[in-house]
Amino acid sequence: GTSDTDYIYSLPVQTISLPEGDYFPGDQILLTAQTDFAIVGDPLVESDETINFSLSTTSPFVTFGANTTATYTILNDDVAGVTITPATGTTTEGGDKATFTATLTAQPSFPVTVPLSSTNTLEGTVPPNVVIDPADWSAGVEFDVTGIDDAVVDGDVPYIIITGNVSSGDPFFNALIGSDVANINMINEDDEVAGVIVSAIDGNTSEGGGTASFLVTLAAQSTHDVTIALSSSDPTEGSVPLNVTIPVASWSIGVPVLVTGVDDDFDDDDVAYTIITTDVFSTNSSYNALTGADVNDVAVVNIDDDTAGITVGPISGNTSEPNGTATFLISLNAQPTADAAVIIDLSSTDTTEGTVPASVSIPADSWDTGVNVSVTGADDNDVDGDISYSVITGNVTSADMAFNTLNGNDVDDILNIINEDDDFASLTITDESELEDIAGNTMTFTVTLDNDIPGGTQVLFSFTDGTATFGDDYTGSASTPLVFVGNAGETATIPITLIDDTLIEID
Repeated sequence: GTSDTDYIYSLPVQTISLPEGDYFPGDQILLTAQTDFAIVGDPLVESDETINFSLSTTSPFVTFGANTTATYTILNDDVAGVTITPATGTTTEGGDKATFTATLTAQPSFPVTVPLSSTNTLEGTVPPNVVIDPADWSAGVEFDVTGIDDAVVDGDVPYIIITGNVSSGDPFFNALIGSDVANINMINEDDEVAGVIVSAIDGNTSEGGGTASFLVTLAAQSTHDVTIALSSSDPTEGSVPLNVTIPVASWSIGVPVLVTGVDDDFDDDDVAYTIITTDVFSTNSSYNALTGADVNDVAVVNIDDDTAGITVGPISGNTSEPNGTATFLISLNAQPTADAAVIIDLSSTDTTEGTVPASVSIPADSWDTGVNVSVTGADDNDVDGDISYSVITGNVTSADMAFNTLNGNDVDDILNIINEDDDFASLTITDESELEDIAGNTMTFTVTLDNDIPGGTQVLFSFTDGTATFGDDYTGSASTPLVFVGNAGETATIPITLIDDTLIEID
């Protein structure tokens, strides 16, 4: 030990008076004295120290016994150690730091260096070491741990600041290893927010199978793939894949989703529908916590390619008297909604020649195959020949408003149907016999019409000699035809002038 550093002592001077009497050489007198030592405490880590005592005298009258030396041991009570406070800390991806203080449990004789390292430098960094000078052993030295930012939604990430083997010129501190100094448990708080960004659709779908697409990206990078479930609010108008998966590497560029228009046979105009986003799935807990309510749906319109219309097919032939029929097909260009039948009014331009039902009803389930309509020839007794007439389409009625707005102008008529006549008329001419010298020299033939002919008719006639000779026995004119108004029983006459002669001859 070192006096005044390790201990303080004083050796008091004592005067001892001996009682009067006779003292002889060889007599032993026991003298005692006590010396006080004050131990000086220090914060140094050091070995146990000793104080050595030895007795000496300058008096010729004093001698010593056998033990003239003594040893006093000062036991060390300081231990080398490093304490870091606080024991835990929090950093943020926004760059917020956590500050720690490294102190020593005892004063070293040389500076003490404690190595530091981070188990995840992507989340937090720390200086490579902290050095505590002997003068700062109790106040300590501060050092910072800094949070590191990233673009990944990785949640609050734990990491550890590792303390390594201590180095110092002080052998007691130099003997410390990393396990003698507590590590620091850290958490780096995430500042990214999980989110799914859905773009507007780039166009409309169409019933012909036309497609449109939208893009799905992530608001921040995920640690794992993210899958979003998809569905169509109206699968009869548009279809979409069951889900879309955004790989980690594509979080910012996104993944396109194709929506395909679905065809139907209804004239239902352009129909709006929605691509619905539902559950979100990912091994990344932040993204897995999202629901469909956190992801925007996509509005789409499916362009209709059907138009309410009525197709009238050609008639199969002519009608005829009596009751000969012909047919034509009426079908629809689109399927009526709600099982609504479509009714078309029909009429004939001449019911004396042909008749048609007052209307035809086309059931919704027969919209494309259609319904055959029969047209029946009407009979009369007139020799009127083959007469043309038409079937006229009129108002259209239906519970399907697309069809209900149609009228006769939107539906073709059946024009120029021929009703074949089954009536005929004949002419008869009378045989005549007259004397060649009849008064007035005129013999008249009568021609009779036996049936009505609407509009009348004209009949040509001519003369052909029998045994009589034109110009010798008779004359007449055939230049003007016989004209009949057209009434049954009507007659017309052909006059012949007889030439009288004096010859005796046969009739």
